[in-house]
Amino acid sequence: MAIMYQSIRYFIATILLLTTFTAGAKSTSLPIEQVNRFTYFLEQIRTAYVEPVDDGELIEFAIQGMLDGLDPHSEYLDSNEIQDLRETTEGNYGGVGIELAMNDGKLTIISALDNTPASAAGLTSGDIITAINGTSFRGMRFAQALKLLRGEIGTALTLDIYRESTDKSFSVSLIRDEIVIQSVRYEQLSDSIGYIQIRQFQSDTTQDVMDALDALLLNDLTGLVLDLRDNPGGTLSSAIGVSDLFLSDNTIVSTRGRLEAMNQEIKATPNEYFANKPIVVLINGGSASASEIVAGALQDTKRAIVMGVKSFGKGSVQSILEHDNVAIKLTTARYYTPSGHSIQGLGITPDIEVAVTQISGSQAKQLFSERSLYGALKGEDKAPDKHSTPPSSLAESDYQLYEAVNLLVALNLYAKLNQ
Repeated sequence: MAIMYQSIRYFIATILLLTTFTAGAKSTSLPIEQVNRFTYFLEQIRTAYVEPVDDGELIEFAIQGMLDGLDPHSEYLDSNEIQDLRETTEGNYGGVGIELAMNDGKLTIISALDNTPASAAGLTSGDIITAINGTSFRGMRFAQALKLLRGEIGTALTLDIYRESTDKSFSVSLIRDEIVIQSVRYEQLSDSIGYIQIRQFQSDTTQDVMDALDALLLNDLTGLVLDLRDNPGGTLSSAIGVSDLFLSDNTIVSTRGRLEAMNQEIKATPNEYFANKPIVVLINGGSASASEIVAGALQDTKRAIVMGVKSFGKGSVQSILEHDNVAIKLTTARYYTPSGHSIQGLGITPDIEVAVTQISGSQAKQLFSERSLYGALKGEDKAPDKHSTPPSSLAESDYQLYEAVNLLVALNLYAKLNQ
């Protein structure tokens, strides 16, 4: 037994030592007392737990525990969960169509994707899933919950929901469907105003936006609405690519972390689309991560006017580190807008605040954001002063989009008057 104890102790100490040097940390000293404590209790679990536990499982549980204690977005992924992540990035999987985050141990919806079973059932940002098919989420890992939500197309799923905005609990029955997220949708709203909606930033989103712009620019457009509402994010490369389409030689975003490789400043290339024509970017509380990179880049460089309500406030970058068919998703950097502001926990404040006045829930009032997540990284900037919000009337259609179009029409009229 003593030999086994010493062997585990040596194994853990070696892992910590290698990790310390690999990460490039400034200090190479090890917390020996904590290592001793860890190996002692690991051996107690191996020998005294009521049922035998596989050593490999115990080590995996330890890795999961380390990541769970860091922030809401760092997690351990087994081989199946890695595949699930890839499917989400590619925008094609079987499920109900919701983007989730952990908030103080609660499985909370960031957004319900358009044209999915979740959005059809009326689920919205801030809703808390308390049980899946009658199984309480309490004590369940985040990745395990995601696995339960996905499944064979056509199978039934029941979710117990708590909605904080109304202090009510209810159940919804959903049928899993093929979630094929059309990343980009576009149309011409009037003779002169174009509209592009980005639902999620996927690997092919930049090309899809380019195709949409090429089609719209066949007409004599005078303004563009870029709709990022309820877009939960996606790949950093796509956010940079989309921003680059509308900027020329400006900084798009910078990232800063402990590793030298994470300290970058990404600049736009020349030859922007839609040069010298006004753009309005629409955001709301469901606009997160990659969406906030685009909105922040276009706002800070004064390339677009941002309209809507404050965004989610996820200003951190996650890296996927794979090893032996498993991986960790680890927060490795914060990102910063061109003016150097971190939006972590604060979100993007629109230039013109326009709330949805008819739709209930967090689309009208932001109830849930990155800042409210338990263990979320602290922001490094102070919250900006609030803009005065003009009184808004009830609207039966998309009031925010209606106001965006009105603004573009007014800007073009003003430009003509000053020619």
